[in-house]
Amino acid sequence: MNSQTLLCLPALALLLGACGTISKDETDHDALFVGARVRKPLDDGATHDGLHLEASWRADDGETDELDYTIQTVSFGVGMDREVGEQGWIGGVGGLAWRTAQLDVTPDEYESMSDFGSYAALQGGWRATSWLEPYARAQGALFLRELGHELSIEAGARIHAIEHASLFVGWRYADLRFADFDDAALGFDTLDLYTSGLVVVLEFWF
Repeated sequence: MNSQTLLCLPALALLLGACGTISKDETDHDALFVGARVRKPLDDGATHDGLHLEASWRADDGETDELDYTIQTVSFGVGMDREVGEQGWIGGVGGLAWRTAQLDVTPDEYESMSDFGSYAALQGGWRATSWLEPYARAQGALFLRELGHELSIEAGARIHAIEHASLFVGWRYADLRFADFDDAALGFDTLDLYTSGLVVVLEFWF
């Protein structure tokens, strides 16, 4: 085997791998995101100053021209917040995440899948009034078995109606990839799903 053949082998392998992957891109601008999040500060003092534990659940539901989807994500992490000025704060959090998804093309053709991985997020808010807090969060997650990912950003405001609880309402964009699943039912084995829409999250801390 000569040197030219050896040099061509990696390129041939990449080409064959690409030919064996059937990918699909879908976009949904009318998605609905709902969820709940619980925080437990580990340091005495202000709510957003020091270490905290975080547990959350989120459901993403929507449809595109060719696909109905329902995605649920559960995550557990630890984070650090710092106050900024008199009313602001910024922070970061990271931990483990578990994601399940049902992807439907027709009522008789669907794919259910689940995977776990890790996530990290940057977030911040500003207590404009005693009841209104503009808030934003950017998050990324990497899932191991399917080699999928999730990149998202959300922005809106928290409404503090009662002590130790708030309702976050805003807009969310997410870039989700699902890969390495059986393409017999759906006709593709890698899905890139781009979603955006209303997000509503109920939050508690104690």
